[in-house]
Amino acid sequence: MKLEFNGFNSRLARRIFATFIACAMIPVILLAVLSLYQVSDQLKAQADQRLRRAAKSHGLSIYEHLMFCEDELKLVDLRTRTDSVPQREKFIAVGRRLPDGHYEAILGDPIPIIEFSPAEQAHLNSGKSLLVVSRDGNTDITLVRYVDAGSGAPVILMGTIRGNYLWGIEKGNNLPPLSEFAVATESGLPLYRSFNWPSPSEVLNTQMAGQQVRMHLSGSDWFVANWSLFLKPKFGSDSWSLSVLQPEAHVLAPIARFKLIFILVAVLALLMVVAMSLFNLRRSLEPIDSLKNGARRIADKDFDHRVHVSSRDEFQELAQSFNTMSGQLGRQFRFLATRAEIDHATLSGKDFDHIAGLSIERLLKDFSLRRVGITRVNADDPEDARIFVGHRATPDFVLTSQPLHVSEKHLSRFHRDRPWVIVDDPTEISHYLPADFLSPAGTVVFFPVYITGKLFALLSVSCSSGDCTDEETFSLVRQIADHLAVAWSNVNLILELRRLTIGSIQALARTVDAKSPWTAGHSARVMQISMDIGRHMGLPRKRIDRLEQAALLHDIGKIGISSGILNKPGRLTGKEFDIIKSHPVIGGNILTPIQAFKSIIPMIRQHHEHWDGKGYPDGLSGDAITLEARILAVADIFDSMTSDRPYRTGMDLKRVLSILKSEAGRQLDPTVVEAFMELIEKKSELAA
Repeated sequence: MKLEFNGFNSRLARRIFATFIACAMIPVILLAVLSLYQVSDQLKAQADQRLRRAAKSHGLSIYEHLMFCEDELKLVDLRTRTDSVPQREKFIAVGRRLPDGHYEAILGDPIPIIEFSPAEQAHLNSGKSLLVVSRDGNTDITLVRYVDAGSGAPVILMGTIRGNYLWGIEKGNNLPPLSEFAVATESGLPLYRSFNWPSPSEVLNTQMAGQQVRMHLSGSDWFVANWSLFLKPKFGSDSWSLSVLQPEAHVLAPIARFKLIFILVAVLALLMVVAMSLFNLRRSLEPIDSLKNGARRIADKDFDHRVHVSSRDEFQELAQSFNTMSGQLGRQFRFLATRAEIDHATLSGKDFDHIAGLSIERLLKDFSLRRVGITRVNADDPEDARIFVGHRATPDFVLTSQPLHVSEKHLSRFHRDRPWVIVDDPTEISHYLPADFLSPAGTVVFFPVYITGKLFALLSVSCSSGDCTDEETFSLVRQIADHLAVAWSNVNLILELRRLTIGSIQALARTVDAKSPWTAGHSARVMQISMDIGRHMGLPRKRIDRLEQAALLHDIGKIGISSGILNKPGRLTGKEFDIIKSHPVIGGNILTPIQAFKSIIPMIRQHHEHWDGKGYPDGLSGDAITLEARILAVADIFDSMTSDRPYRTGMDLKRVLSILKSEAGRQLDPTVVEAFMELIEKKSELAA
């Protein structure tokens, strides 16, 4: 199996690869990280403990040196000048301050006069040594004690301690390698810092005596240990703080070596996992890619696409199941699409012929049948029996319709308990289908369609080779036949409702016309004229239907007008004419409670409005008047002028047309008048 990788473009490949890496590397990484943390913590703890011990040890060493200096100061009077080596090792200057203020030098330069505070004076009087840090900024450390001279007044014995001896610079230093240390007073006065101490200012920070283990000083990280020397009881001085630093890099050097080993082991493991992952991906991605492409084709509604996988494993079984699923989905999708179109046609008010043609076209397209026919069965009325036949022709489907009567005798073989009937005898088939349906010879399957318990139609399909054994396809066609029964039943119901509605409207119109013998048939004639004008102007069927209803009911408001006024043979008075003009409003009020007539109420109310705005009842003009009302106005005026009235006889056609033309643009819409004139001219030509 050959499979090329192009940067892992497949998300699945990346996911599998990541899974392999994770499964192999996560345990190793976790173990290494835990070990690294544990070792690091141990090393850091050990380094901190060593540094703390070193700080303590060095602090005790400094205190010990102070004790040695005190002992040496006590022996000053007993030593001779030739035996001054111990003094020179510990002090840079030793001398006596006599009661008279005179200074007697024993070693080195004279020591400046020291002023003692009352507390310091009390400490000296107790016989203890006093440790004094010079206050002139030189950070000299002087050890002072009283010596009895026998005269009653004490002699002050003083020795300035040598720094190299006190801080253990020359010997007595047990600090770790590369470490630095500094000493400061409790008030923050620096006493000493080693040569490589990070920064002079930072030793003054009193926080150095805190509990921090690591600090960042002068751009470097250090481990820190602190120790306090309590000098108050012994030497009468404030405590000293000793801070010891050791570079973090030196402390953590073993951790760095461990990290290097860990990285080498991790890289080796990663290379091994990558090699195994690539090997397995090469064996798995080819069928996955085929299935992915197949899913995309299905998403694009290409249900005829099939996936071919021969991996001899679960992928091959999955591909076979995928192909079965895509075939079933294709049939179901095509069935649902066909049913949806039938539903749409039914809801749109399409008739039997339209739904039959639509169903045949969808069956030919979606189920790859050779021919499809729908026979409308009507044994009582041969004129109503027709067959619609569609057959596959390249590149279009050919649909024809012709009369075909099937006798009651040959319909008896179809029953509701038989979902379909397979007929392969050409003689038998000829009883149900025209001759061109039989060529070429083949098997025909009939699906009876029942409505209200009676056989209404036959859906017939001519199968291609092998198709007639497909029970699943037949089951879907059977469902379509059942859906057609529902659709046609709804079509019949809509027709019946429409007939009932029109009949009721006609009854109302005749009621109005019956109030006056002069207006008998007026509403029906206005209806016919209005529908002719609407069709000539290209109005859609729904608007024609509403125009029909409005025309029949346009004068329903005259129910509320007295018959005496309607049948008055003479000229109406102004008051009577105002009563007549109220009938559009009365008509609209009568129909308002009926929701089904909501759309035609404006037509009825406005059919006496004038194009120039001088009509009634609202004085509307131009396009503010609905088109249907403008059509009704032309039809109403035309019929009124051509019909007899109590006060005059009907006018001749020529005069009426002349009046209509003269009123175009004033009382009447000129576009509607023009359409009416074209219609009259067309009928005249047909009559000729």
